[in-house]
Amino acid sequence: VLYPTGITGEILQVLVAMGAHWKVANPLWYRMCLIILLLYVPGSPGMIGNMWGNRKRSFKKRNTGKEEPQGVVWPKTKSGDRSSMATNRNILAAAAAVGPGAMEAAARITEEKKWRFAYKKHVLDHVTQSLQSPDACLAMA
Repeated sequence: VLYPTGITGEILQVLVAMGAHWKVANPLWYRMCLIILLLYVPGSPGMIGNMWGNRKRSFKKRNTGKEEPQGVVWPKTKSGDRSSMATNRNILAAAAAVGPGAMEAAARITEEKKWRFAYKKHVLDHVTQSLQSPDACLAMA
């Protein structure tokens, strides 16, 4: 109902813009409006059909159950999504816990509030700690 109403409103606006005085004042504007009106006749059914098809596909996707992804996937977090951010933070914290910085480094990683923007300093700290000795490097790997 809304799509045909919108098309009708647009056609009426073009007709108003075409007013009789445009034939004399600006014939190019009049001709462009005429072309737009002529394109609406064959184009409107196509636009409406496309909208109905998109709506049908959207409802079909909405009504189907979510299937589990195949292959290698991130584990589910506590909130139920598959966030790579939380998983990466936990992996780095576990690796840092066995290094020279031990639990202090792991605590700094897990307590970071703005992980998305601050992870670089923790990765740099991790690399710095792993370079302290060959054993630290192997333990943190």
